Parts: sequence; C-alpha cells; structure tokens
Amino acid sequence: MRKQPNKYRNQLGPTATSYMVLIGLIAAITGSAFVYLRNQHLAQEDRKRDLEQEIAKLEDESGQLHQKIQLQLNQSNLYQALLQSGSDLVDKIPAGAVTTIAAVPLPGEGGNSSFNDQIEEE
Repeated sequence: MRKQPNKYRNQLGPTATSYMVLIGLIAAITGSAFVYLRNQHLAQEDRKRDLEQEIAKLEDESGQLHQKIQLQLNQSNLYQALLQSGSDLVDKIPAGAVTTIAAVPLPGEGGNSSFNDQIEEE
C-alpha cells in the first residue's frame, strides 16, 4: 500500500518559505519607509504653513506701525491727535510750530550729493 500524504503537512520547502519571508520583509521595509517619508513631508508642510502665516501677520503689523508713524510725522495729524487726546502740549505748542523731522541720508548712500560733499569737506 501506498502511504497517503498528510494533507496538513507543509508542502513548501525551506527555500520557498525563505523567499516568501524575504519578500514580506522587503515589502514591510518599503512600506515603512514610504510612511516615514510621507509623515516628514507633511510635518515640513505644516511648519512651512505656520511660518507663512507668521510672516503675513508680521507684515500686517509692520504695515500698521508704518501707518502710525506716518500719521505721527504729519504736522496737521499730529496737532489733531494732540487735540483729540486732550494733551497739555496743545496749549504749549502752536499749530504752526509743529515741524516734520526728515531722515538725513548717510554719506555714500546716495541722496543729496551737495550734502554729502559738505560732510566730506569737513
């Protein structure tokens, strides 16, 4: 009589099993690397978005401060602001005595060449 093969016995040999384990490991490593790189990419996008929002906020704040400075440097606006705030300076400073302060260019930065020449002569 012929022996009947055990149907529950492993029909794959050790070589085929090794290949399947190797293919499974390669697939697992590839998948893990993909997930890791995707998470890094998303984290960088989040950081980039946060930095862009912060830059936009700082630009808005800078624009508001620039407007406030221009408002304060304007003679009539300064006098009106002093009047509205009820400052004691309104009585001491007549409206015509308020002057605008202009920035003086440094030598070598362009601007008024005769002014630069005067500085160099001294």
